[in-house]
Amino acid sequence: MILFSYNSLDEIGDKYDSVKGFNLIADNFGPGEAMPTTIVVKSAQPFDTPEGMAFIEKTSRALLEQDGVAGVRSATRPLGEAMEDFLVNRSGWIA
Repeated sequence: MILFSYNSLDEIGDKYDSVKGFNLIADNFGPGEAMPTTIVVKSAQPFDTPEGMAFIEKTSRALLEQDGVAGVRSATRPLGEAMEDFLVNRSGWIA
């Protein structure tokens, strides 16, 4: 059986001060805060429309449902929480 790891720090080892520093931060704040994953979505349609923002929010919610995902920050949730004041049904958003 082949085990894969996408953690490049595992390959380096913890003998370096930079890895020790990262592990200290990750232990106290979580690895996602120390080294978050970035997802880029490319579209021919603009995202700065009600439909585009609805897509971003739907995608953010779908990501939150995945195992191992503790939080999502996006245009509709810049601090990690949905901005309820902006979620208006008439604009196509899911409130």
